This record gives sequence, C-alpha cells and structure tokens, in this order.
Amino acid sequence: MEIGSRSPIDAVPYRIQPAGGVVWVTDFDDQELLAIDASDGTVLSSVPVGRATGIAVTAEAIYVADYSGRLVEIDPEEPRVVATHEIGPNATDVAVLDGRLLVWGLRSRPLELLDAATGEILATAGGVTAVAVLDGQPWAAVQGAEIIRLDPSTLAGTGSIPLGDVGTDQLVAAPDRLWAYVSANGDTYIYAVAVRP
Repeated sequence: MEIGSRSPIDAVPYRIQPAGGVVWVTDFDDQELLAIDASDGTVLSSVPVGRATGIAVTAEAIYVADYSGRLVEIDPEEPRVVATHEIGPNATDVAVLDGRLLVWGLRSRPLELLDAATGEILATAGGVTAVAVLDGQPWAAVQGAEIIRLDPSTLAGTGSIPLGDVGTDQLVAAPDRLWAYVSANGDTYIYAVAVRP
C-alpha cells in the first residue's frame, strides 16, 4: 500500500484506463485524450476531444464519450480520431460488452448499448446510475436502491440485488463480485456483492 511513483501530467483526469504500457486519460478541462507512458509518466501524445469524459479500450480502438453528445473513436496506434458518432448528451462513462459499447451518464441520461462500428443504438434502459461488466454480464445500479442484472442484448432487468435503503452511483467489477460505494446518513460504506450466474 505504498505509492510507487508520481508523474506530473498537467491535466485534470476525468477517467483513466490502462492498456498495456499506456495509460489513457481523458482531460475534461483541456478537452483532450492523453496517452501516458505507464513506466515513467511521460505524455506520449494527445488527441483533441471536446468535453472528454468516459473512456473504453478495445484491441482496435479507444472510445471516448464527449459530454456534449458525441462518441469519438480513436486509432490507438497513431493516435488520431477516425470516427465520430452522435449519442445522447451528459455521457460520463463507457464500457465494452462483447464488442459493443455501454454508455451512461448524469442527469437521468439513459444507458445506451451501441454498435461500436456504426454508433447505432441497439438498446436503452432508464434510471441507471452506474454500470459494471463482470465475466461478460452487465450489471447496473439503478434509482431505487438496487443492483440489477441486465440482459446483454436488450438491457432488460433479469434479476436484482436490493441494497436496503441506500443507493449508489459507483459500481465496479472484480473477480467473482461487484463493489459498490454507498453513502448514507453521513456514513460511507463499500459493499462487496457476491453474484451468482
């Protein structure tokens, strides 16, 4: 539990995503995506992306959500923008699901399942505050203090885990469980949620 190194990058990271020897960082304030060398913190390159928020990495591309309502596809080798798709505004996060993308955000923005190549919206779900993908299975925290298992094709709820009288807007997948951040009555908790197939 010690800090191994510190590297100044002159940015205000919104989301961070490691991929091999590169750490990809979205900088909302300076409106760009940064490629950072994971070994020494050197900024390798930057790509302009207006109001850059969420980020997802696949073998073929980097996908960045623009809070204003665009999904930007970036070639990780060059790096440069290769495609832009219109999506709903207020997007803050992107996740990969079997070659497709999940995009969600703030201000009652619906969760969208997108075709990564075309940007076509394949399915939507409302009331979602956070999403995590565990072993290819999408899960969502929703308004109403529960975590629901989502059908990976339709985003319909197929099961739920109640959180009691608290809700969350933070959900992370780790081996064999989900982790949720919960704040209630001035106290803060981390819930470890074991899931079954």
